[in-house]
Amino acid sequence: MGQSYIGNFLAFVINLGFGLYIFLVLLRFLLQLVRADFRNPVTHMLVRATNPPLRPLRRIIPGLGGVDMAAVILLLVLQFGQIIIIGLLPGHSAIAPPGIFFLAIGLLVDHIVWLYVFSIAIQVIISWINPAAYQQPLGMLVLQLNEPFLRRLRRKLPALSGFDITPIIFIVLLMAVHFLLAAPLIDLGAPAYLRL
Repeated sequence: MGQSYIGNFLAFVINLGFGLYIFLVLLRFLLQLVRADFRNPVTHMLVRATNPPLRPLRRIIPGLGGVDMAAVILLLVLQFGQIIIIGLLPGHSAIAPPGIFFLAIGLLVDHIVWLYVFSIAIQVIISWINPAAYQQPLGMLVLQLNEPFLRRLRRKLPALSGFDITPIIFIVLLMAVHFLLAAPLIDLGAPAYLRL
């Protein structure tokens, strides 16, 4: 019984460590994808934190059509590593290779969904409370991350009486990706994974 408590605590620590680093690499990857301004102090921190593994990977893995494939490979390696290490802990069960693949992809898609949900929520709160905060590094970062998607939605959806509903529509679309793509992939990989 004590072993499962230890295993659960170790799983928490491993999930926290891997989760934070995956978040940093994923944020850098998405900011590169939307061509954000990397002169921002927050992005400088991201670059410093993620350069050690990315720099050597870029020497052997070239970009593809403007996509940083080294970051994609690093994200997959980190997610695979997290799943494998958790599976080796006391009280946890290892997952077969095909399951690891589906689980890793599903979790990465889910990370992207939740990163955008929270960034949209932050953008909405900033716009209500203090629009001047968009001139600050964090506000600029959130704006640069979200606006490419919100701008496309605004072209298709007119504002209702001056009220911009695109953040709500974007969150609904993100939830569709969560429920219809990420969750089935996670269940396909390992139905009990998130309940461990």
